[in-house]
Amino acid sequence: MRQRLKQRIKRRLAGLACRRLGLYPDPPMLVRDMGHPIGLIKRLGLECRAVIHVGANLGQEFDSYCRAGLESVVYIEPIPEIFAKLRARISVDKRHRAINALCTDRTGDEVDFHVASNAGQSSSIFEFGTHAQKHPEVGFVRTLRLRTTTLDQIIFGTPSLDPRPFDCLVLDVQGAEAKVLAGARQTLGQCRFVLAEVSDGGLYKGDATAEEIVKMLKTEGFNLKSLDINRFGWGNAFFVRA
Repeated sequence: MRQRLKQRIKRRLAGLACRRLGLYPDPPMLVRDMGHPIGLIKRLGLECRAVIHVGANLGQEFDSYCRAGLESVVYIEPIPEIFAKLRARISVDKRHRAINALCTDRTGDEVDFHVASNAGQSSSIFEFGTHAQKHPEVGFVRTLRLRTTTLDQIIFGTPSLDPRPFDCLVLDVQGAEAKVLAGARQTLGQCRFVLAEVSDGGLYKGDATAEEIVKMLKTEGFNLKSLDINRFGWGNAFFVRA
């Protein structure tokens, strides 16, 4: 009974969120695993060929990407020691490739990148906002000086990388979603699916809100299909090209 009530509340909140954004008269599809694109895509009766995962961390999705039989997966991770572990993990499958890079909306800028204590998962180019209060167990342990690039530069400017199969983009970049998307216009042009971690805003100083990401992707031809925000004010949004 309690679980059914939670699901009804969740569906109601999702519906209100979508109506606020002016996208749907009815609630979007809800699925159990909002953090993984493959299940969401299959739920729609669709398939994807290849995934670009920005902010891949240790490649926690590697096994499920392998099971999906994708043609190719590119994992992009900026923290050097995390990247080394990621590369070692995926090295057993030649279809999977790791790239050590920090994606934003510009190429060649030097920026501070703050490394978080939770194995790097909350690391960001932004300082903590309300994240510090909502997750006091997590802190920044050091700051790296990194040079930026854009997703378009990686996907279309890497000679050994064939950009044609990639039709799904996953973003887990801790508030920098708008910056990454601004540097991914060409990449978005060939994508059918986008899964982005989003928030109500303010989790990081200078981050983009879920509403801003929805509007941004709307102009690129994507419709919001699922939205799930947890009690901390962050979650995932799934988009499909109209």
